[in-house]
Amino acid sequence: MIPARWVVLSCPAARIIFSWKVGLLNLFPFTAEELAPTDLFPPYVHTYIERDVRTLKNIGDLDRFHRFLQLCAGRVGQLFNASSLANDLGIDHKTARSWLSVLQAGYVVFLLGPHHRNFNKRVTRQSKLYFYDTGLAAFLTGIRKRHELETFHLRGALFENFIISEYIKGMHHRGDAGSEMYFISRGTVDVIGSDDRTAVATLGEGAFFGEIALLDNLERTATIRAREYCDLYALDRGTFDRVLSRHPEFARTVRAYADERSGASGGGRI
Repeated sequence: MIPARWVVLSCPAARIIFSWKVGLLNLFPFTAEELAPTDLFPPYVHTYIERDVRTLKNIGDLDRFHRFLQLCAGRVGQLFNASSLANDLGIDHKTARSWLSVLQAGYVVFLLGPHHRNFNKRVTRQSKLYFYDTGLAAFLTGIRKRHELETFHLRGALFENFIISEYIKGMHHRGDAGSEMYFISRGTVDVIGSDDRTAVATLGEGAFFGEIALLDNLERTATIRAREYCDLYALDRGTFDRVLSRHPEFARTVRAYADERSGASGGGRI
């Protein structure tokens, strides 16, 4: 229900990143159980969707646009039909497509095209509609409590949305160039190998990760998954380079760990 997200808080020496179990990262320094959807999503909808979308397109009727957003949430996992949405709202299909493009540009929704052996069908057939944030989609359809989802008629579509959106996010971030090194202040994490399933190592308080990609200027091929609530400190690339140049002993230690990890993980880089 609560979307996975990163938030970085400024501090003089580093940036503190708050996270929760299984990679769930919270906007606030408390767990998802303590954060109700009614506390998170209303201000998100009002500030980002209803206010910031105006920087992308001048939408005069925000009430109707909000209902358009709700109707989109009720159609997750379905073929996108602009005419059907337009008829339900009393707008023309061009407006519906225009509003959809705003949500796409704001990374609220995306369309997943069909895959056919026939290339022409890939181009001409309708695409399915999904939300990047399954929690937002659930909220817009009226879900406020976890138990409400158990009997909700769209629970299958929302589950499909979750699977597809997480896969899309993973594909987008796979192979990202490393830009930071992380130090674990509290908690435990697993290092997931390139198969996205196997934990090749477990790191606890005082450990670090992300140094291999920075040292060798490489892309990341491993993933970090939190086992519990964690506090992490992040060292950006510029600061990392300066620390290495000023502290040769630290540089040798980091290099030794990096070489050992590269061999142990079969070349996986974190």
